[in-house]
Amino acid sequence: MVFAGTYMYQLDGKNRLRLPPRYKDYFGSEFYITIDVRGALILKTAEEMAEIQEKLRVVPLSDLDAQDAVNLYYSNSYEITLDDQRRFVLPARLKQYAKIDKDVAVVGLPKGLCLWSAEVWENYNVRKEEFGEFDREIAPKLRTYGV
Repeated sequence: MVFAGTYMYQLDGKNRLRLPPRYKDYFGSEFYITIDVRGALILKTAEEMAEIQEKLRVVPLSDLDAQDAVNLYYSNSYEITLDDQRRFVLPARLKQYAKIDKDVAVVGLPKGLCLWSAEVWENYNVRKEEFGEFDREIAPKLRTYGV
């Protein structure tokens, strides 16, 4: 499945967000939501979280910096269950982390979806467009992966 595009949604009065219909089969009715290093949130399938867990199990207890990162990642990861209308409650802690008030940009990634505050997402895109960073900074990083 290709995850492309940006979809604008709004949280309802109970902090629920609707999953775009075309992605329900991919994520199923239960999945995970966690933090992204850029201040956004990422949706992960249960299988993807299991893969991450296997990789993180080898982090030695003596590596305190890595253990701190693991703790931060897991303490900000939540299991999500969709209701019958494809909605889920956005945990307050993650809502605050991503600076989401009401408007949410659901953005496609190579492997899933990312949730941004719509305002933060627009500012991020304007900043990249204004400085022409795609040609100078972003495109060379993609070339490394043959894109």
